[in-house]
Amino acid sequence: MSLPLDHIFIWVDDLAAADALLEAGFQEGPGRVHHGQGTANRKFYWNNFFLEFLALNDAEEFAQQAVVDSGLPAFAERAGMSGSPFGVCFLEHHVTAEALAPTHAFAPDYLPSGTSMDIRFEPEALHAPWMVRLPFPTPDLSAHPKDHTLGGTEVHGFEWEGSPTDLRHLYQLTAASQQCWVAKNNDPFLWVHLAPGWKSEVRMDGLPVGFRY
Repeated sequence: MSLPLDHIFIWVDDLAAADALLEAGFQEGPGRVHHGQGTANRKFYWNNFFLEFLALNDAEEFAQQAVVDSGLPAFAERAGMSGSPFGVCFLEHHVTAEALAPTHAFAPDYLPSGTSMDIRFEPEALHAPWMVRLPFPTPDLSAHPKDHTLGGTEVHGFEWEGSPTDLRHLYQLTAASQQCWVAKNNDPFLWVHLAPGWKSEVRMDGLPVGFRY
C-alpha cells in the first residue's frame, strides 16, 4: 500500500531557519499563517511536492484544547528534545483513512468549513513523524516559483534517517510510489532527492534536511 504524498514539514523554533535554503539557491514560494492553529510557515515548491517550515506564531491559539488534542504541541516539544521534527502530509485518497488509523480529527479555523484533517501521532516513537491526511484533492503547484539552482523542478524520492523501528509505518505507507528509503541513524534527518541518479549532496546549515542532486 502506498499513499499519495502532498508535502513534508519541518518544525523549527524560528522561521528564519528557512533562510538556509535561500542561501543554497532555492527559490521561496508563498507562505501563510494558520489561523486557529497558532502556527505560520514558509514553503519551497517543486512540481510534485513542497517542503514546508512550520513554527509557533500565536501562543494563545497554540494552547487551545483542539490544538492540544491534535498532538501538535506535544510533537513540537518532542522535536526540541531530539525527537522527529517532521510532519508528513498525505492527500485525500480512498485508502488513506484506513491506512493511517487510528487517527484524531482536527479542524482548525483555516480549513474550509465542514472539513477536517486526520492526525496520527505516536509520542512513544521518538523518530516517528506527525502524520496527516488532508481533506483536499491533488493541488496544482504549477503557478508557484521553483527556479532552483540545485536540481530541477521535480522531487524524485526521499531517504529518512532515524530509528528504523519508529519509521517502519511511514516506510510502509510511502515506499511504493514515493521512492522512499530508510537508513539507521541516531538523529532524525531527511534527504530529498532532486535527481534520479544523484551525484552530489548538500546539508542545510542548522537544519535536519539535505538535498541530493
